[in-house]
Amino acid sequence: MKTTIKFKMAFLFLISILLLSGCASTGTMQLTRPVSERINNYNKIAIDVSSDIKDSSPEVIQLEKMVVIKLREKGLFEKVIPGTMDTSTDLHLKIKIVELQKVGSAARLLFGALAGQAKVTVDAELVDIKTSTVLGAFRAEGKSSGGSTFAGTTEQALERVAEQIVAFLIKSRPEIVRKSSHTRIEEKSKSSEGKKQPEHIESKTAERLKKLKTLYEEGLITEKEYQEKRAEILEEL
Repeated sequence: MKTTIKFKMAFLFLISILLLSGCASTGTMQLTRPVSERINNYNKIAIDVSSDIKDSSPEVIQLEKMVVIKLREKGLFEKVIPGTMDTSTDLHLKIKIVELQKVGSAARLLFGALAGQAKVTVDAELVDIKTSTVLGAFRAEGKSSGGSTFAGTTEQALERVAEQIVAFLIKSRPEIVRKSSHTRIEEKSKSSEGKKQPEHIESKTAERLKKLKTLYEEGLITEKEYQEKRAEILEEL
């Protein structure tokens, strides 16, 4: 009897571990046409995501937004716009979702690990807008985490794909990446230097207030004088 209970407890413990663990989310990229030249001379890029898959409009919009935001954060281009309507851009990144396995929050909550992994696969081409020349192409894939009750959803798979797309552009613009990183370091340094003065002022103000309070406590100034002077010091901040 005791052996049976121990066996059941061990079995339940194992099941719990399996439900709480699982495989991590992943992103992969495969070049289908290596970049023929460095694209450091291009300053503006249009990001266009499309798909022929039924009911994929939300994912198309979401992926396009993710890529635009990530590229703007990296500072790789002077201008990053969604869609293809702006003719002032130099580059056009055409991204097409060719495979989409959705896993929503409701399905994950209801079925847990049994909902499986979300998966998004895209084919992408980088095109020179002026000459219509394809500069490079690749296939990227993103998978959500799986095998657990707390695994990811379609949004996580889209994130992994967006990261691979940005990684492709980073590799294609090494000089710009180095300049961008150097600029961010300089800005951070200037920002740190700019904070030294306020900290110094705050320290000096605290010291003045402390001395003023000592004068008041020793009876060298009246309460009215103390309050008036204290207000003057605080007003200088």
